[in-house]
Amino acid sequence: MIGSLQNSFFIGIFGSSKIYPDIRDVMPDDSSTEVKFELSSPSDEDLVAYLQANPRDRKLQGEIYDRFSRRIYFKCLSIVKNQETARDFSHDIFIRIFTNIHQFKGKSKFSLWVHSITYNYCLKQLGKKKIQAGSLDEYDDEITSEDTDSVLVTENRETQLKIVESSLSLLNAEERLLVSMKYVDNLKIHEMSKILKLEDSATKMRLKRTRDKLKKHIIKLSNL
Repeated sequence: MIGSLQNSFFIGIFGSSKIYPDIRDVMPDDSSTEVKFELSSPSDEDLVAYLQANPRDRKLQGEIYDRFSRRIYFKCLSIVKNQETARDFSHDIFIRIFTNIHQFKGKSKFSLWVHSITYNYCLKQLGKKKIQAGSLDEYDDEITSEDTDSVLVTENRETQLKIVESSLSLLNAEERLLVSMKYVDNLKIHEMSKILKLEDSATKMRLKRTRDKLKKHIIKLSNL
């Protein structure tokens, strides 16, 4: 998104907390159905297939939790900006994942399915309304480096990051979620649309508006 800053762009959103919820404390145990992994490191989809056949297996649940807990927690934290709320959201999201694991049909990556549950749960809890689709001409899906690098070119790296952090904090929760989808998770427009239950044109419009808003904040803060 902003060239050399891309890897560090979301430090201000994700924070550095190492406190994660542990869903395994509340999930039922059924060791009698424990499955021996046939693969040394099964893919997410293979792991889910095992769990679908043995939905109460604590070992399988724990493996999925270990793979996704950090991502889900920090995703929630990036949206709600509160550790306790992020932990509560993460707990509920894992309950939904394990309760509805049978609904995963393998038509997409399991990680995308998890993203969908996470994003939609957060949107529902935040009470955000869906933005109606509108017309939008073709434009580049990627936010070009000129959008921000030209503004920050005279700033040192520490100052750049502070400006970006401050600009992101001025976005609302839904806008931060949208930015996170695109520039942290690197989701494609059609993947974002599927999660948001919108047409591609509406998703592009939302992304463009958010990009323009973020750019204005960066320009304004850079001139202070």
